[in-house]
Amino acid sequence: WQCSKGQRDALVQEPEPNRIELETWKPYNWQEKVLYFDTMKTFRQLNEADYKILLSALKASNQRLVQAALSVIIQFKIADFKSQCIACLDNKDQLVRWHAVRCLEALSPGKDILPQLAKAMFDSEWLVREVAIRAVRRFPEEKEKKVYFKTVLFTLKNTEPNSLEETYKTIFWYDDERSLRFLLKRSFLAKSEV
Repeated sequence: WQCSKGQRDALVQEPEPNRIELETWKPYNWQEKVLYFDTMKTFRQLNEADYKILLSALKASNQRLVQAALSVIIQFKIADFKSQCIACLDNKDQLVRWHAVRCLEALSPGKDILPQLAKAMFDSEWLVREVAIRAVRRFPEEKEKKVYFKTVLFTLKNTEPNSLEETYKTIFWYDDERSLRFLLKRSFLAKSEV
């Protein structure tokens, strides 16, 4: 659709929503806090007060609040929260673990998160496994050194199609002929739908 120049300028120059401080945010109930994170996603960039709010939310006992904070971290790719994202991988809530591994995937790759990704490849939730297996492909040095190659091969035991698809893509990404016998064994043992 088309709009007039005045309407277009109003859309472009629309002011950011009001920001709040941590002391203002704390008394909110958890639904209002989650709604504020949705507002935070519309900001052009985050400031120090926003970082304090995110840090406070990551320490909260409410899992939905932690998920909302992690989704903001994913959107803005905030590397300062890498250690908190790693800590969230041990959370009992599967969606928190999924958001945490998505955070690690979105952040700039560092060798320090590869062991956590390897651990997440065997998570009980298939969404976590899928993202962890896919995230390994963001590490060019891993393709050369193949430190976690056998770990990825062990994920061939996955029965969930999406995580298994990521396993195949990652094995082909490694481009290692040692994987051929594992792939043949997996295809031989797979049940046919015909």
